[in-house]
Amino acid sequence: MNAMATAPLATTRILVVDDDRMNLSLLEVMLSAEGFVIETAAGGEAALLAVARNPPDVILLDVMMPGIDGYEVATRLKRETTTRHIPIIMITALHDQSARVRGLQAGAEDFLSKPVDRAELIVRVRNLVRLKAFQDEQLRFKDDFLSHVSHELRLPLTAIKQFSSILLAGLAGELNAEQRQYQEIVLRNIHQLQAMIDDLLEVTRLETGKLMIEPEAVSVAETVDESFDTLRASARLRGVTLTCDIPAALPRLFADPTRLRQILIILLDNAIKFSRSGGTVHTTLRACPGDDGRLQISVADTGTGMTPDDAAHVFDRLYQSDMHADHSRRGLGLGLFICRELVVRQGGTIAVTTEQDYGTTFTFTLPAYSLAATLAPLLTAHGWPADAAGLVVIDLEGTSASSASVGSGDTRWGRDVRTTVHRCLLPLKDVLLGSVRTGSGGERLFLAVFADERGVSILADRLRGEFERATHLRHPGTRLTVSCMMMPPPRTPAADAADDPLSAMSAVFEEAILQHDTPRNDTHEQQEDSHR
Repeated sequence: MNAMATAPLATTRILVVDDDRMNLSLLEVMLSAEGFVIETAAGGEAALLAVARNPPDVILLDVMMPGIDGYEVATRLKRETTTRHIPIIMITALHDQSARVRGLQAGAEDFLSKPVDRAELIVRVRNLVRLKAFQDEQLRFKDDFLSHVSHELRLPLTAIKQFSSILLAGLAGELNAEQRQYQEIVLRNIHQLQAMIDDLLEVTRLETGKLMIEPEAVSVAETVDESFDTLRASARLRGVTLTCDIPAALPRLFADPTRLRQILIILLDNAIKFSRSGGTVHTTLRACPGDDGRLQISVADTGTGMTPDDAAHVFDRLYQSDMHADHSRRGLGLGLFICRELVVRQGGTIAVTTEQDYGTTFTFTLPAYSLAATLAPLLTAHGWPADAAGLVVIDLEGTSASSASVGSGDTRWGRDVRTTVHRCLLPLKDVLLGSVRTGSGGERLFLAVFADERGVSILADRLRGEFERATHLRHPGTRLTVSCMMMPPPRTPAADAADDPLSAMSAVFEEAILQHDTPRNDTHEQQEDSHR
């Protein structure tokens, strides 16, 4: 821990936020002389973008700025799990007590008054660097500890589950009714313990920034069907009917398919748990009011509802209601907390409405999929990342028993394929546009690649090589194929002021995807990745 507290200053990154260019330069000179790595932001919006792109170790934050002021920046950062641990020093010319109280309420750890004294600045920054190092060490210890404990717990739980399943299947002899009842209770409790372990690990990943969000075009109808399949037995056991109303005309979501399924399962499982026997859990999808490009998903139950106090705290970490839950199925109070974090991190919102004795409805929003929105991060004021672009297509095909594993980004096999794909992509040059189901029950992934023909070919060859080497992706009856084609040259912002380059490029890729049948297989020999 002492080693962490005295880490080299050259590795300590400080973000200085001020709308005054002279103040920015002065603070940068003061801190750079001490060996800190300095980044600057000229306003609140720029600061939030800089933190999202690469979180610093300490933030020096001016209070009075046009647009988003320092109080709002601090409030937003402290509201997010991934940024709430970054220490903030507020710098202001205001000397009244109310200004400091407001800053503390926003989450600031310390204050400096203008004009800034160099010696005081260095001491306060060093103190917060030590605090941040201590907090990081605690999170690492917690992550390592929980990972180790969960591994040690899973081994005996897996063995118990296997033997219970053997007994219930009658492989060790027939059970009488009472014995079968006891074994079913054992199995339910094993599942509950496994769910608790998963929740603990998920929260740790959220806190340490290890939880990855990889959004793409997702079919809500397919994800709801898969979630229903997961929970149908549980609903039937409690006498609850699962129904849904999802219009076919609505667009797909722009979300991480694994995380969307996780959100739905948490909400559906809660709804089943709190519903009366003979009740209904209903899932609906609709476009949000207004034109903000969002879709709204609701999960409603006909259970006992919640008190106003429960509704106010239901998303809090470790919060559990004592009123209605079946105590034999109580968890750790982390499910809805995880659910909220997963929604917020994908650019959505979540809320609850409830009425005692009539039921509860959880409603969350996520962005609708847009090809233009997917490509937008690659387009800068200087244009596209390259003067040429290509489309790489990955076909996931399966037959017989393996077909259930193909055609869904939410299955383990589908997730592993996507992880491999993302590992091969170059940031801000390549992007996964989305996927479609094929007529054979498989899935087709589309990648936008900004490179010349040789670069596109190199990526296609690299993907083939990764799939060939990844033994965990090989299943009987499954096949992965990679092909590619070149697109028309991307239009730059300066090419034609009357033409939107983002819309033009989106239309090119959209047409290629819609008309895609059998793209030509690239025949170039494999090249070294360093050429790209």
